Amino acid sequence: MVFQVDVTGIKEVSAVVDRIAKDFGRIDILVNRHGIG
Repeated sequence: MVFQVDVTGIKEVSAVVDRIAKDFGRIDILVNRHGIG
């Protein structure tokens, strides 16, 4: 599962984490990959 998130916005990041917690109960693997292109 992939979520595209603007990591500079704490509200957006928190919303995705909350959604994952609601849907799955926990996060097993987190890949923090970002870049400027």
